[in-house]
Amino acid sequence: MTLKIGWIGCGIHATQMLLPQLVRHDVEIVALCDIDGKRLADAGRQFGVSRLTSDAEELIRASGIDAVGMAVGPEQHLHFGKMALERGLPVFMEKPPSGTAQGARELRAASERSGKPLLVGFMKRYSVGNKIAHNIIQSGRFGPVLGLTGYYMTAPGYFTGNVDYTGFFLHHCVHYMDLVSFLVSPIRTISARKVEKTPGRVLFHVGFEFECGAIGNIAMGTIQSRGTPVERIELMSDHQRL
Repeated sequence: MTLKIGWIGCGIHATQMLLPQLVRHDVEIVALCDIDGKRLADAGRQFGVSRLTSDAEELIRASGIDAVGMAVGPEQHLHFGKMALERGLPVFMEKPPSGTAQGARELRAASERSGKPLLVGFMKRYSVGNKIAHNIIQSGRFGPVLGLTGYYMTAPGYFTGNVDYTGFFLHHCVHYMDLVSFLVSPIRTISARKVEKTPGRVLFHVGFEFECGAIGNIAMGTIQSRGTPVERIELMSDHQRL
């Protein structure tokens, strides 16, 4: 059966990365929403969708939709996500699910009440290498994880025209907040230090203590070019390294 999707948010990320992947599968995009009329019309032409609206709540209430996807902002994810779940629709949203941990908990509760899935675009745990690492750890052959070190950079151009560290934390750094929990255990404490060469050129060293007793450190920032390797992670057990 073809899954009929209503989609909220037609920016560059959605139209160039997310929606093209959806239509490779047995999925039909039946409705689109964006507050920018040109973006909305362009996306409609790109994906052959005639049902267009600038009102996300109208899309969520519309008939003939099996699920809702969205790539907007954290507060919109929280508001529209809860609304769609309360209507009984499965939801996919880009990260972050909210601007606060409490908002994320509210979305989880809404999903549990409705009995419908809520999927969040934390993609790192689904990459082949990270899935293999997780399987090795879960097999018991590796032993308990004692330490983690990692490196996760993005190019200085990340902040072109808008040096907003809040956005950087929620849209870049948050990937590794999810990944380290996936590979080790829930995080108990986080501490951070930074050096800032100029606004937007920043390096963080983030320390973790995990509920399982392991410790970890991730270097992340915007002071390395994407033309060089910008991501790696290492897990340590007793005389074991992955």
